[in-house]
Amino acid sequence: MNDASRCSEKLRRHRLLRGAARAALALVACTPALHAQATTTASKTTDVSVFAGFSSVTPDYSEQRDSGFTFGGNATRYFKFPVKPGIETRFTLSHGPIVNENFFLVGPRAQYDIKRFHPYADFLFGRGSIGYNFANPTNASSGGFVKSPGIGVDIDVFRNFQVKLDYQHEMWNLGTNYSLSPNVVTFGVTWHIPFKQKYDHAMH
Repeated sequence: MNDASRCSEKLRRHRLLRGAARAALALVACTPALHAQATTTASKTTDVSVFAGFSSVTPDYSEQRDSGFTFGGNATRYFKFPVKPGIETRFTLSHGPIVNENFFLVGPRAQYDIKRFHPYADFLFGRGSIGYNFANPTNASSGGFVKSPGIGVDIDVFRNFQVKLDYQHEMWNLGTNYSLSPNVVTFGVTWHIPFKQKYDHAMH
């Protein structure tokens, strides 16, 4: 091989190496973008929480208020529209000087988020029971179907914890010409169970 051929071969290899170097640099520069496109994105689809609190009950049987506790849980589904539907269940135990009232309720719930504030409304159904703390000539206790619209707000305070302010108006049907309309105000705490997030499919 003469000198001209050798120089031509060296020049061709130089160009190939220079092209490979440029390709390598381009690949390094594009790697973060490619990785970002290929990485799956986390999305919150369903939130499950439990709550408990102190309840003050106006039993609608006497002027004496009842005191008790409410606890329950709810599951909220996250979609791309502002109002988030869910379902809630709750149980309240209350005791007073005249009557005791207990009720178990379940039903739909809707939530709207405003930064740290999470107002909601619900319409629950279930059963209530009333026990008398005096000699009742009819019976010692009674119960019936309950409907209960309500509103409330959960306020973020620390990680998965919120403070809760809740109001429920109840409509009891205890038989012919016999009904009650208790009101329940609850101050409590909500804890959101930190399940692992669900991941969407990768975008390439």
